[in-house]
Amino acid sequence: MRKVTGFAVLLALVSQIVFIPAAQAKVWLLDRKWEKAQKQSQYNDIVKKYGLDPDTEANEFCVNVSNRLLQQIKKQNKVELDYSVFVIKQKQPNAFAGLGGNIAVTRGMVDMLNGDEDELAAILAHEYGHSIGAHLLDSINGQLWTAVLFNQYLRNNNNSMSKIGAGIAFQQITTKGFGRSHEWAADNYGMRTATAAGYNPAGIAGSFQKFLEKYGDKHVSLLGEILSPEEHPSNKERIENNMKFVTAYSGNLVTVHDEWVFLAKKPVVKPVTAAGKSAKERAYLIAGSLAQALHEGHKEPARYSNGQIRMGTYSIMTVTENDTDGESTAEAINNALNLPNEKVDADDTSMKQAEDA
Repeated sequence: MRKVTGFAVLLALVSQIVFIPAAQAKVWLLDRKWEKAQKQSQYNDIVKKYGLDPDTEANEFCVNVSNRLLQQIKKQNKVELDYSVFVIKQKQPNAFAGLGGNIAVTRGMVDMLNGDEDELAAILAHEYGHSIGAHLLDSINGQLWTAVLFNQYLRNNNNSMSKIGAGIAFQQITTKGFGRSHEWAADNYGMRTATAAGYNPAGIAGSFQKFLEKYGDKHVSLLGEILSPEEHPSNKERIENNMKFVTAYSGNLVTVHDEWVFLAKKPVVKPVTAAGKSAKERAYLIAGSLAQALHEGHKEPARYSNGQIRMGTYSIMTVTENDTDGESTAEAINNALNLPNEKVDADDTSMKQAEDA
């Protein structure tokens, strides 16, 4: 059962209700200036509730990916907030964008991603999408209008309104999350931004395949509550949406069906489960790498060397012990694209088998 919401809290605090004309519904009671002022106090609330994870490596993992994304974001958008990314002691895999630029990643998320920067980039870029789009502010103001209907009490007590808004924000990010429209907007912003920053465009598909295998086709809140499809897109929907982006990014050449990666409608590779990734998760990420290599009509022959299949500067996949041999896969890629097969150097016949995709 869901906990008492901000709506109930507001009703308890308000004594006089004044109805608002529908035309005023888009007016925000709390703005970016208010949000910026809340950063430190909300950070303190988050730390008090969950605690900071002291693992330097885990925090550096998140900060390094975040910094690379922010370089790209600053090229695309006016960045109004001072962002801080940190890891909290929470076993539930999740992340959230709080007020004022606070971006929290749970230790459970770090552990689940197991060092995969492409998947972390997709998740962090999604959270930046929420923040850049002011989705939390939008939700807070929507709840204020719905519950309070702008009563005289709050007109004369702006500080109380500020405190109520902060309470709604904390409840929103820890138990409810955002609605479907905000989630789709953040996903679409995130995949474009992570890809522009040089990360695998299939990072959302890869990370949400992990969630799908762990939790089924539902979204799980920070506190482990299952959210209904009416509240959040399902994991399958988000994967499908991301793969449509990947296909388009590849020039409509790359698709994934039943764990097979297809190029120009021809099957080229069916990876196995390896290095903590399922066969389907690897297939999505391989498809994303192919899309990067083929974007804007670029077509360089695939070549297998030292355990890696590469196309130009792009690493398409690391061939593991139980995958189809690398030379055959590289040849299948080239045949599908009508590209010449390069001769393998003699030194490459003793290539090592790697452990990761």
